[in-house]
Amino acid sequence: MGATTIEVTREADTVWVSLPRLTCAPCKIPNWTVQVLGTAPEAAATCGPAQGYLVLAYPDNFNLKSLSIPDQGIAKDTARAIIVTCRITTEDGLGDESIHMRYFAPQYGVAEDSATGSAMRVLAEYWRQRGLGDTLVARQQSEAGGYLVSRIEADRCWIGGRVVTIDKADND
Repeated sequence: MGATTIEVTREADTVWVSLPRLTCAPCKIPNWTVQVLGTAPEAAATCGPAQGYLVLAYPDNFNLKSLSIPDQGIAKDTARAIIVTCRITTEDGLGDESIHMRYFAPQYGVAEDSATGSAMRVLAEYWRQRGLGDTLVARQQSEAGGYLVSRIEADRCWIGGRVVTIDKADND
C-alpha cells in the first residue's frame, strides 16, 4: 500500500492486519456535535491530516446507537471522518468488549460503516493514551454490529476480526 508495509496473518478464525501506529491529539469539542449527532461528547481528538479522523468520546456505557447519523451536510463542518466511541465497563458489557464505536463519513459517501478496521486502528491508540492498555475488543454499534480487536506491539498496530468475503457481483 504505497510505501507502507502491511503484514497479514491468520489465527484460528481471526484475520490480523498490521499497520504503522498512528497518533491522536486532544482537541476542542466542535460546536456542531449536538446539532449533528444529538448529544455532545465529553472529549475529542484528531488523528491524521485535515481529511483524517475526528474521535468523539462519550461517557462510559453511553448508548452510541442513540446518536443521529450525520448526512452529507457534515462536509460544511468537517472534512474528517467521525469516530464515536465509549468505554464499556465490565459490569455493563455484554461480553469481552472494552469499547463500543461507530464510524460516519457521509461526506465521502459512507453514511455509516458496519465494521471499520481503519477506525479501530485510530481507537487503539486513542484508548491506549487513556489507560486501556495495548489490547482492545470493540463492538461496532452499527446495524451489522462488527466485532474488532486490536493490539499494539512496538511501532505496529494489529487489527483483527472475522472476515467475510463478499462477491462484488452480488452487490451491484
